[in-house]
Amino acid sequence: MRNILNVIALCCAVLASPLLADEVTREDLIAQIEAGGRNETSEERHEVEVDGCTLTTFRWKNVEDEGWVLWTSFTLPMASVDLGDFSKSGEVLRYSYLEASPPLTLIVLKAKSGTEFTHEKPFERTPKGEFERSPRGDGTTHYIERKNSGFILHEGQDVQAKAEMFTKGYLRYVREYCTFTG
Repeated sequence: MRNILNVIALCCAVLASPLLADEVTREDLIAQIEAGGRNETSEERHEVEVDGCTLTTFRWKNVEDEGWVLWTSFTLPMASVDLGDFSKSGEVLRYSYLEASPPLTLIVLKAKSGTEFTHEKPFERTPKGEFERSPRGDGTTHYIERKNSGFILHEGQDVQAKAEMFTKGYLRYVREYCTFTG
């Protein structure tokens, strides 16, 4: 009887192991999204942060005589954004990859119909319409516009792997934690 129970336990463990291997926690997905959104060159730094179901992107630019300046930041409700579609030959792609020198990837963030998100910029970039002053720098350094699209652009080595990591993590995270089903 004991041997039969051991065999049953072993079979259950073997059958369950693929299921356990696919168990990814919320924290794992956030780490995947944030790692996929991080990129740095001597001229620019990029990061993304996930807070609940809100994604914030950051792009700092190395400005002469000023150092690192927050050049652009999008804050968006993740469930209200579609990723651009760059599919080809039957393969679904949510990013574009260009084999240039250095290689480039582009992830497009499009607000779903009837929604928009914030786009924060420094006053060094002249506002092109209505804006509000950002609380950053007491409203004197940055402003906020409302947008219905934006993007994440990375250049350098491993950017295709980062774009793949970001988009797959983003889509799974939204599906599992930011949409209501049932």
